[in-house]
Amino acid sequence: MKKISLFVLVMLVMLVSISGLTSCLEGGGNKMTGSDFGVLTTGNGKALFVINTPSMGPVYDPQILEWITTGEMQVNGCYLLSFEIDYDLPENSSDQVAANGYQTILITGKNELTVHNVESVLTDTSKVLTGEIPVINGFAEAGAYIEPYLIVPQAVRHPDDADLDWNMSYDSRTLTEPEEEQGARYYDLFLRVVQTEESSKSPQDIGYYNAYQMRSFLQMAAEHEKGMLGSSYSSGTSTFRIRVNYAREIKDSVITWQNSVQPIPIAFFVEE
Repeated sequence: MKKISLFVLVMLVMLVSISGLTSCLEGGGNKMTGSDFGVLTTGNGKALFVINTPSMGPVYDPQILEWITTGEMQVNGCYLLSFEIDYDLPENSSDQVAANGYQTILITGKNELTVHNVESVLTDTSKVLTGEIPVINGFAEAGAYIEPYLIVPQAVRHPDDADLDWNMSYDSRTLTEPEEEQGARYYDLFLRVVQTEESSKSPQDIGYYNAYQMRSFLQMAAEHEKGMLGSSYSSGTSTFRIRVNYAREIKDSVITWQNSVQPIPIAFFVEE
């Protein structure tokens, strides 16, 4: 049975990331604070649970087990974390980190991101959905891919008391016909947002971090890529790009579609 491993070839610029760490050296300590995205997963034997992050790899906080017990965190949950890391702790020595397979942090804040499925049945892109609103930014040049989620900042204009339904979909029938430009192949996704209730409040620009379950879509694209490469697929690794299309303007029942400025390069490796 073939096993496909997927990862972002070039990490997207993070709006919040470990690169934004600030040092706290009072009293000679070696502490830093920062923020990052993370997905809570089962551990590797050294810890029951760890959080996978795009910038630091696996991290661990002794509070995680308590939070799972109380329902504050859940396995496979996706989070925006604020944290502190003390490099002087024995468990954060290079030898211990190598032995454990993770760094130890202190989580000081956590916000769970809403996870959306990516649907394999494409909505009719020529028709406006009931309650559909335009997207200000469907895919900013920031975010991260943490298996199995693509995490991106997005923005729409709507009243702050109105609920939204986010829909990301693709056409599984045409997935084997990616658009090719200048030697690069693009697999298209379509983002649509529906305001599910009326509101008397004035709309305003509101930003979100959303997580999309991408595993099935990426695996299908990777399988097709492998088939297209045929005998030239020798190293076991190749790349393709995904592009997010979104309804930038809706006027007189006509949608003006726009796509992400920076398509996402995805690398994949297939083990026979």
